[in-house]
Amino acid sequence: SATPTFSPVPYDHKSNHFFCGKSYTDAAAQCSLETHCRSGLHSQCGGIGMYCWPGVTCHLQDFVASTAPQTASPTIDSERPTKSPSDYDDPRNSRFCGVSWSDASDSCKNGRRPRWCPRGTDEECRGSGVCWADTMCDISEITFPPSLKPTNNPTEPATWSPTDSPLEYSDPSNTSFCGRSYMEAEAYCSVETHCPNMLHTECSAGQ
Repeated sequence: SATPTFSPVPYDHKSNHFFCGKSYTDAAAQCSLETHCRSGLHSQCGGIGMYCWPGVTCHLQDFVASTAPQTASPTIDSERPTKSPSDYDDPRNSRFCGVSWSDASDSCKNGRRPRWCPRGTDEECRGSGVCWADTMCDISEITFPPSLKPTNNPTEPATWSPTDSPLEYSDPSNTSFCGRSYMEAEAYCSVETHCPNMLHTECSAGQ
């Protein structure tokens, strides 16, 4: 049959300080769950010359708390939160391309379109300088604009035969882009920086 257990007592109950020992000093030095004598009777202590000492500086419930088995955390009947695609403190977040560390750190400012290199390789930059770590930019704080602006006009229905391009592939206007320098224009070429008429007036001030 199961061993009977004592009813719990308040934390400040005097029986929490009853421990067996050959002397008060011995009881205080050897106090544990095994040497506790809850009843305060010497007969509860095993062995000749062992006595139950009251007022020992040890506290029974401190031993109980340290040996109690860990219980499982309560579960909450709700959906678990999803983890963001990249953690805020992930070192990959601050890797960006540029001709220098300063250029890479400035690439996410003033309307520029930064090039992220999460793997830390220069090949990811595709001619936009090299990949720099620990820049002032953070991919988790950047929202890239869409490449094309939506229009109110419905999309033309698809045709079975392909249509000709408005311009020849080799037309010079296809390689005309805005930038403060040739290197910047080449590094950040996109639909937004394209200047099809090859006029400076199509670009922002300073480009």
